[in-house]
Amino acid sequence: MTFKRLTTATVLTGVLITGGVGAAFSGTAHAATAPGARASHAAAVRHTARTRRNHRIHRAARQALRVTAVSGDTINAITRGNLPVTITVGTTTTYKEVGVTAASLANVTPGESILARGKRTATRTIQATVVRILLARDVGVVTTVNGSSLTVTGANGTSHMVNIAATTAITRAGVTAQVSDITPNTAIVAVGTPNADGSLNATRVVIRAAHVAGRVTAVNGSAITVQGAYGTTYTVNTSSSTVYAARHGRTLTPATSGTVTVGRRIVAFGVRSADGKTLTATRIVVGPVVKRAR
Repeated sequence: MTFKRLTTATVLTGVLITGGVGAAFSGTAHAATAPGARASHAAAVRHTARTRRNHRIHRAARQALRVTAVSGDTINAITRGNLPVTITVGTTTTYKEVGVTAASLANVTPGESILARGKRTATRTIQATVVRILLARDVGVVTTVNGSSLTVTGANGTSHMVNIAATTAITRAGVTAQVSDITPNTAIVAVGTPNADGSLNATRVVIRAAHVAGRVTAVNGSAITVQGAYGTTYTVNTSSSTVYAARHGRTLTPATSGTVTVGRRIVAFGVRSADGKTLTATRIVVGPVVKRAR
């Protein structure tokens, strides 16, 4: 009997048993790698390594980088994991920044966050075609107000200065507000351009308004009684300056106080009393009728 050389990935070793009705194999299958299979496996390993490396590069390109220095045509930055990244720019590099019509390399300063898109030329080195300057963000509670300067303390206990300008857009519950509406203990979100001293020149400030959400159980003039979670009852007081909106799916349309009726679900934004049970509403979003559980 002549046996041909096996080039498959499996070699059978055992005893061939013959009988009147045919033949059966009794033994063990052992994995063996032919030269071609070994080459294919090695190529697959290299492909997997390249794929993982490319994924890391693409992931790094998508994440925000914190600028540490700018020198000539080179921007030095770090990732969130504190890894250094070098970004080279040229005459064809474009810059984008919200609120700036003709951004340039001069708008990139240490402390800012950026997104860099382009070609990877070396490990953690990008030749940028587009640099997007991200607005810095400061979230916290106002501890002191000194004219147009606010001291904001974040959740980690760190305090920063936020500077308000005449052009700073200030809103609360979707309604235009004033600097005078920002008082100590007010929670805000400020975005803008950071300064070298760690302060922030705010282009936009959102006052985080307190809110009450629930089912309307009674409407008595300008007072609305709302049953919230766990059966808690709140009183929502309205005024002639209260703004109303009706929710239809994901769409909001202007509404009037007449849309607030018993059974409807509302979310009211405004200023809450010290005991938390009464809210003076600046804005009310009216939803659909809520069926009571039987």
